[in-house]
Amino acid sequence: MSASYKHRRSSMHSLFNDVIRIFICLLGLIQLSYEAGGSSKGDWQFGDPKGLCMRLQADISLYLTYYRNDGQQHDGTVHVPTTSKVNVTDSSCNKTVTTNGITVSSQVLILQLDQMPGWSLTFAFTQDPRFHTDNGKQYALYQINVTANYSSCSQQFPDASELTYVYYTPIDLNKTSDDNLELAEALYADNDHSFYCPSPNKFPINRDNVAGLPA
Repeated sequence: MSASYKHRRSSMHSLFNDVIRIFICLLGLIQLSYEAGGSSKGDWQFGDPKGLCMRLQADISLYLTYYRNDGQQHDGTVHVPTTSKVNVTDSSCNKTVTTNGITVSSQVLILQLDQMPGWSLTFAFTQDPRFHTDNGKQYALYQINVTANYSSCSQQFPDASELTYVYYTPIDLNKTSDDNLELAEALYADNDHSFYCPSPNKFPINRDNVAGLPA
């Protein structure tokens, strides 16, 4: 699945050498749409004492598969409120993330969804060349995790068989296929540029039914 995008130079890079600004348009399983001048997008940023390291401007919807008590899979959709807040305690400009036995030096941005108790959305970025970046010169979005609390969104997820579920992007660098690197292949930016998307595109959080529910 291809992304329609262009890179745009970040005016903030002259102040912060390691800033990555991501303007992402996704439609479907996770939808993050950005329209210049639009009023519906959220604007989230995080930094440490050295300065700002991440900024995300987007309008986000999540399309999630879940099980009902009838044992069948169904689809639910939630829109991420633009008033959601960054979890400043657990977000990080420099964090080692371990996933499926793989250690990745990362920048992690975590959103706590407003008026949706128990819901959070995590974006993990890296310069690691194993994710097909130009090491030290590019950041890629390689993983998205969604912690879902169905019980606080019963209208969107009626008759859910579980109260909570964690959706995540599986990573297996030993696979010969690059399907599990789909996010990193499509969503990346040079250190002194932004990822910008003028129209919606579709990207999955997870295609692997063995790893977990599709999202």
